[in-house]
Amino acid sequence: KYASNPLMIGDAAWEKGVGRAGAFLVTPNYIDAFHFTISKLPETVTSPIAYLETWIVLIAIRRWKQYLKNAHIDILTDNSVTFWALVKGRSRAGYVHKIINIILHELALLDSSFFVSWIPTAQKTADVLTRFLGESDILLKEVLRILGIKQLVEIKAPEFPTEEPSFAIVDWSSTQY
Repeated sequence: KYASNPLMIGDAAWEKGVGRAGAFLVTPNYIDAFHFTISKLPETVTSPIAYLETWIVLIAIRRWKQYLKNAHIDILTDNSVTFWALVKGRSRAGYVHKIINIILHELALLDSSFFVSWIPTAQKTADVLTRFLGESDILLKEVLRILGIKQLVEIKAPEFPTEEPSFAIVDWSSTQY
C-alpha cells in the first residue's frame, strides 16, 4: 500500500522558438507549482511539444521527489506522445524514450508507481502556467488563489537529460515463450 496519492499536472507550449513549461503538484497537505521558459532544445528534437511535455514530468518528479516517495502518482497530460510513452514505457522518438527511461528509473528509486491519464487541453489547469504568463494575468492569479499558492516559482531552465539510467527496460511484448 502506498503512503500517498499525489496528483501531478504538467503542460508545455512552444511558439516562435520559445518554450514554456510548468507543473502543479497536489497532495492532501501540499500544493505547489513552478514554470520555466527555454529557447534552446537539443538538436535531435524534431517535436518540441512532445519533448517538453515529457521532460516536464521528469523535472516535476525531481523537484517534488520528497512528496512522491512511496506514492502512487496520478499524472495528467494532454500530449498523446507523452501519454503513450508513459503507458508503454517506451517511445519511437529517441529523445522521448530517453526521458521515459529516466522517469521509470527515478520512480523505481522512489518506490513509487504511477497512473497516467490523457485529458483534453481545455480541462488542464496547468495550461495557465504556459499560455497565460504575465504579472497582470487575471486567470493565472485566480487559479493560484483558488489553489492556495501564494507565489508562483519561476525556475531556471534545467539541464537537458543526457545520460540514461544504467538499467535496461525490457520490452516483454516481443518475448516468445
